[in-house]
Amino acid sequence: MQLSISIVEQPNEIDDHLLDIIGNEFKFSHEKGLPEWLKNSVDAYIRQEPVVPDDQQFILLNFRDAASGEPPIIECIDFCGMSSQDIDKALKRWGDPKAASRGLKKHTYGGHGNGGKFYMRQMFERSYFLTFRQGKLNVFGFNERRKYGFAKGIKDKPCSPREAMKMAGLNELDLPSGVRDKIENGEAGFTVVRGIHPSKLRGSIPVSKICDKLRFHAQARKLIQRKPVVILHNGRVFLPRLEPERIELRPGYENLPLIAIPAKLLAADGDGQIEFANKKYPAGHLKLAVAKEPFGRNSRLSELNCIDILGQIGVIASYRIHELVHITQYAQAEFIFGECFCPILEDPDDDCVKNDREKLIAENPKTGALLKWIAEQIDDLGRRLEAEEAKDRKLQNLRLTDEFNKILNTWKNQFMDKLLTDVLGGQGT
Repeated sequence: MQLSISIVEQPNEIDDHLLDIIGNEFKFSHEKGLPEWLKNSVDAYIRQEPVVPDDQQFILLNFRDAASGEPPIIECIDFCGMSSQDIDKALKRWGDPKAASRGLKKHTYGGHGNGGKFYMRQMFERSYFLTFRQGKLNVFGFNERRKYGFAKGIKDKPCSPREAMKMAGLNELDLPSGVRDKIENGEAGFTVVRGIHPSKLRGSIPVSKICDKLRFHAQARKLIQRKPVVILHNGRVFLPRLEPERIELRPGYENLPLIAIPAKLLAADGDGQIEFANKKYPAGHLKLAVAKEPFGRNSRLSELNCIDILGQIGVIASYRIHELVHITQYAQAEFIFGECFCPILEDPDDDCVKNDREKLIAENPKTGALLKWIAEQIDDLGRRLEAEEAKDRKLQNLRLTDEFNKILNTWKNQFMDKLLTDVLGGQGT
């Protein structure tokens, strides 16, 4: 006899130990955590109505050195703002793929809703959001014990724009032109994400070094191409705009055609085929490019010798070319980089995306099949480059031979007549 059982659903309980395990992915570098803050700020602008133009979506990274007994501080500032309801519905929630969009039908950069919070939790002694919108100030963050909550007395605190800016320290910063007026006129709010006493940083913060790493980081490169990210050091402009490293392309390879991902790909182990397109997820594509000079594994640009994997709006993984184990054209691959857009990787029923979005889930057969196919396309391009290089070498050898023959003929014309006269005792002909 079977019992008829109906489970009464209850909210999930999450132990802090699980947060520690997941959060360790964000524990080892600031250049890995800061892109998460940048993405949160971009998403805040995406949610705004009316739409804020790209060139007005200002994001400030302010690095404050330790001074007068005060610890170093890192801040990320945007000019949108959040309400306490936004915090309750999104910031408090862990692992919610819809948190970044706030229920709107807009594509956002936020993935699982975790990255920015985990960076705050794991890499600072204390951290908090200080946010102002529609006349109300809220402070929400993590204390020394990594527990989060609203600051005492600063939840929906009525506040004038000038008072809010003073409390947030914005009145001490070099702000972009017109931003301060918009806040004072009620046309804009703001959010300051503040991390106090950052891990591994003491005294003066190496701003140039951090900026260089951000330029090359897969999660940041796409954002700083499109959005004005301003770098401040102790409140003063250090870089008016952070820009990605530019790569000079090989002549003749400036506009390579997109390579469509087939609807089905052979599994990496050769056992069966794996679906990469259906009614819900269209087929993606691979876009390759060829640099004028080889990257070289040990050069400053070597990190750009990679393939970024893109989802609906941003980078969900990135692989250095030498990490693609099926590559055979090693020498030519040193010139190649690109990006692969593959929406089906984010299918929640078979998700390939890791929480930190550095690499895809290796155990998923889709990952193996896609990476093998990408390696095959790189090898095809590599063989084309190799054939072109062989042709160039042949032409160069022919030119060298021709030049050598000209030198010999010149020598003959200058000295042969005299040689024949001296040797044969007659006039050379």
